[in-house]
Amino acid sequence: MTTSNQGADDDAPSLHVLATKRLSEPIKFPFTAYSHIHDLLAVVTNASEVQVFRIISGQIAFNVKRGAENAAEVTAVAWRGDGERLGVGWSDGTYEIYDGGTGRSVQMTTVADPNGDALEDWRLYAEAPPKDRFGRAVLPPKVTRKVHGKVESFGWMAHQVGSKKTNDVLTDDWEGGFDLDGLEAYGTSRENESTALTALTALPRAIAGLDVTKVLPRLSAIPSAGIDSWKIAPEGPKFVTQAATDSAFDTQKEATTNLVESLTVAQEDGTVQVLLDDTVKIGSLFIGGRPVMHAAHPQSPSHIHVTETEDMGLQLSFVDLPLSTFDSATLHVIASNTKRIQSYIDYVVFTLRCIENDYTTGTSTLAKVIALLPEELATSKDNTDVVFNFYHLALTGVFSTGLLEWMKEIVRDQNMKRWEPSISTMYTNLTDHLFVNLLPALDRFSIAVTTLRGYARLHDGSSKFDVSPQVFDIILENIDSLRLVAQRMLLIATTEHRQFRAWFKWFKLQYEVANSVPFSQSALETEQREMAGLDYSLILAYIKETFMESKLAMHILDRPELDPIFNMEKFKSNPVYRDMGYERTKEAMGKLQALRDGEPLAVKDVRDPLALLNIPALAAALVGNVRAALDRITDWQSRMLVKPTTIPLELPSGSVIADMTHFPTPQSPSADYDAQHDPSTTTLVLSTDPKSPSILDVLTLTRQPNTSTSSPSPSRHSGHPANPAIIKTQHPFPSGTILSATFLPQPNPANIFITLFKTRDPKDHVHLVRHQFTLSEKTGGETQLLSETIHVFAPPEESKFRPERMLVGGRKGKEVCVVFGKGGREWRVLDLAGGQHARFGKAVDEDDEWRMVE
Repeated sequence: MTTSNQGADDDAPSLHVLATKRLSEPIKFPFTAYSHIHDLLAVVTNASEVQVFRIISGQIAFNVKRGAENAAEVTAVAWRGDGERLGVGWSDGTYEIYDGGTGRSVQMTTVADPNGDALEDWRLYAEAPPKDRFGRAVLPPKVTRKVHGKVESFGWMAHQVGSKKTNDVLTDDWEGGFDLDGLEAYGTSRENESTALTALTALPRAIAGLDVTKVLPRLSAIPSAGIDSWKIAPEGPKFVTQAATDSAFDTQKEATTNLVESLTVAQEDGTVQVLLDDTVKIGSLFIGGRPVMHAAHPQSPSHIHVTETEDMGLQLSFVDLPLSTFDSATLHVIASNTKRIQSYIDYVVFTLRCIENDYTTGTSTLAKVIALLPEELATSKDNTDVVFNFYHLALTGVFSTGLLEWMKEIVRDQNMKRWEPSISTMYTNLTDHLFVNLLPALDRFSIAVTTLRGYARLHDGSSKFDVSPQVFDIILENIDSLRLVAQRMLLIATTEHRQFRAWFKWFKLQYEVANSVPFSQSALETEQREMAGLDYSLILAYIKETFMESKLAMHILDRPELDPIFNMEKFKSNPVYRDMGYERTKEAMGKLQALRDGEPLAVKDVRDPLALLNIPALAAALVGNVRAALDRITDWQSRMLVKPTTIPLELPSGSVIADMTHFPTPQSPSADYDAQHDPSTTTLVLSTDPKSPSILDVLTLTRQPNTSTSSPSPSRHSGHPANPAIIKTQHPFPSGTILSATFLPQPNPANIFITLFKTRDPKDHVHLVRHQFTLSEKTGGETQLLSETIHVFAPPEESKFRPERMLVGGRKGKEVCVVFGKGGREWRVLDLAGGQHARFGKAVDEDDEWRMVE
């Protein structure tokens, strides 16, 4: 290995320094992640906050944190390969996926309870929070939720299916530093994908992937009336803006053939969740220990995890995905519609939360004023019937004593100013939520569920889609019931709003008359002037049917038979939810319209008929049945997963895994077997032992992935055994300490990595060294290492910055090395690709005149 002890000498190798950054608080390692596409660096300095910096300017792009109400510490941070998503694990047993450009929450998921319901309880009814004497909202005490596990790592990969690009790569090419020129950083091909498929194979998928919702207008954002959307529902931030709503429904995303986007979420107990398209859960596997590191490759079906156990030490766990099955037209349609159903149910629930919130806040504003009217009538010994007194006033123009006192002493000017805008805004928002948001969402919801029901009927009784069609029939009945009630609510809201405008015009006139001198000239002139434009049919209808309580109340307010806290256990045990169905809802609505005043609603064999017309109760039934259907789909999909393969790493106790990479095995031109039948892959692991800090252990493992649920058997074409051994090679460095070692990001050559090495000399030089592996068949496959020093940091007497660890990122041809120092309070960005010519702007010399970005 080439090294240099010249420090700041002119002939010492050096790279251009593109930028440097100092932080007020140290970074909490290992929580750093680099977005190679957008050159963003995510770091954790505060335990409950992730800061994302633009690597060159040093400015904060956005930050992600949990506030005081949802305090939790970060347990994992990772970028998706295309930089469009950022995954963050939290210590409260949740993980959240954020938009990679804005930091907006896209999806929050709770880690599953292995012995029970995986989903958190939620409020069935949205009530306006109580207020203290200063008018501030009093939030309920926070309940500590049981944590079932913590996420330790994320593993994103866009797998290419059916591509034969790597079949032409030979060992000689690999030694020369081959790369997959046809691949972008996240595995997507630059070439037109249709050329890789014949019309015969592409046609079934094209037909199956037809999305009829594309001809429909996109769903609108859901305005939350200036209220924090998190306080209404946790899924709220996904829909408060049009951009967020479009992102949630992937309106701009086209279905990609020959591409499977997978995500593995590894928990501290060794459980790994396998998901497609970030949200569609396929199933869970156990990898045998606490996850330490992850690696994958677009041309491989495997996700590799380094795990740590108390008894076995470090080991490699291979999660092999059946990509050919995942890429099938049937599973593509099922997964895409499952994802839509998850988004639609969140959209519907948030819309209903907004409807409940608008109604409760709109009516609670003046509820106390109206509630005092019967008391005032009773005190004045008048008829205590509110409707009678208002009817008497409307038909005769004569105030009862109690009504007059109520208008003069209680209503007052302040309440009059709040009355009309409060109620009008409520009706306007309700109408918008019902017509613009809820009804269109239910229509699209029905399309997604109907598609899945069609596949369930087609494959009924087979393993191709082992979910009963009746599961989707029940969901469609819930959707139809909710749609029927929403249509009635829309009619009520528009009618009552029209009645209210007429009534308030009359009421405002009566208020002016009540507060003027009785029978004075001004009172008579006011009454004569305004009377001509009044519609008494609307006024009397509002007084009789709506003034004391809107007809909307029965559809929105809570039912005594239902617990305000909903979960799957209560859903399965409460008979009210089992009674729900479209025919019963239609029957209840017909009987409701025919009821006489004071007559109760009754439906045969239904315990609480009004629950059939209550949107929170109907939504709870819909959510419960959707959860049950998703569980059934997940159970079916989980049978496709293969039990992970675990291989121990025979390393000394206390060894540290520096980095790991994974790639398709380069094929030798002298091999006597057909290359197309050998899908073997190679995994390289870099390890250091604190007891021997100047020795780098390189572990090489070549294996054939097993993607079949049947018993694994080695291919007759493959030259690799079913249970491969790990080849370990030790590479001694000069006297010193290896501080850090990392591979270049994909799609750079897989056989090149970089180390940060501190020499043991009087000046304590720190070198940045580039290494390249070579494989020699004569040595039995052991790795040989060629090394070259590419940068020497200034010694302590010349610079206060002392390198401690590093991170390599960037796109091919624009790679950078981020070197951290000063206990994580400072980093410097070196240009790995530009040499003496900085690619991101003016180069900065590596001395005390560096450009400092605070």
